[in-house]
Amino acid sequence: MILCCGEALIDMLPCRSRENAPAFTPCV
Repeated sequence: MILCCGEALIDMLPCRSRENAPAFTPCV
């Protein structure tokens, strides 16, 4: 799973891919 962070979210949210969370940006 790729870690994604939301612009308005402080905590990182686990995402399967950018397609599942288009509003999220991938984080290291």
